[in-house]
Amino acid sequence: MTLAALVPRLLADGHAVTLLYRRDSPFTRVQVDQPKSFAGVETLGLYAPVLWTAVRLSIALWWHRPDALFLPAHSVPLYVPRSVRVVVVVHGLEYETVPEGYSTLDRILMRLFVRRAAERADRIVAVSQATRTNLAQYYDIPESKIIVSYEGLVTADPTAVSEHTQELSSVSAQVNSVFMGRLEVRKNVGRILAAWREILNHPSISKPTGELHFLGRLGFGGESFVQLAKNTPKTTVHGYVSETKKQELLAPGNVLIYPSLDEGFGLPVLEGAARGLVVVTSLVGSLPEVAAQGAVFVNPYDVQSIARGWQLAVDRESLRTWLPPRAKDNLGRFSWGSHATTIAETLAPRLED
Repeated sequence: MTLAALVPRLLADGHAVTLLYRRDSPFTRVQVDQPKSFAGVETLGLYAPVLWTAVRLSIALWWHRPDALFLPAHSVPLYVPRSVRVVVVVHGLEYETVPEGYSTLDRILMRLFVRRAAERADRIVAVSQATRTNLAQYYDIPESKIIVSYEGLVTADPTAVSEHTQELSSVSAQVNSVFMGRLEVRKNVGRILAAWREILNHPSISKPTGELHFLGRLGFGGESFVQLAKNTPKTTVHGYVSETKKQELLAPGNVLIYPSLDEGFGLPVLEGAARGLVVVTSLVGSLPEVAAQGAVFVNPYDVQSIARGWQLAVDRESLRTWLPPRAKDNLGRFSWGSHATTIAETLAPRLED
């Protein structure tokens, strides 16, 4: 999504753009399908079975020597000519703030990548103020080197939720709850299931409890959560689902339960709000920054807090009427176009030399 918005902006400003991608075979040339807005963009496929970014991209940069290099993640090649301006995006430092959610090897590798990015990048784009603060805290990066730029929405038409559909949902017989994201330790799946059992065992709500649906692939520790979910009533683990199925489950009036232990940004919160769900999320990391006044906030380390906030979202009709419009109003702060403009302006100084 970043490139889809960024490339046309750079072309419109008169810059030449080359997209570098990884080829799967040294013998087969791949035809890269590009949107019409990418007309005039050169594509260059680079083959490397291993160390594509570290080594193969380094060779390409030595040979081609562009004016600027944009990396939509925080991996920077081992060699980049000093004349090349480097801009990277850091999406979060959850491996530092929630180390129990990652393997030792993953933490070591990500620390190396981010330290390399901090050393070589001319500018670092952080996707939230919380991420900017963490970069300064954990890696002693001057905040003047870090630019905050919010990402946009995943949905193509995020505000296309009819008032009639919302009205029907608010008076439906039951409210279903949906978790969307990787099933892993960092996403707090264990406490979600514990809070759900609290709700089922001590029903103090007037609206009949629906079902809990998990959408997403398995992450670190995910296998144990699947087994735990199988032993929890009214709970279904769907795994990765089609867009049609996701639309069906993310119905206006349902609840998005997302009490993550930390997020660099938290796109599911925005997508849930865009589809008219009542969002329950954490009062930590970037989530309060992103959700603003459009969510019920809970303490992600306290099962009782999660259960109480969840029950409010299901049962309190006044809250269910008041919250979604405010969540929808909040969406105007997030735009891929604005994100691309910030990145283009960050790249521009060296491009105009």
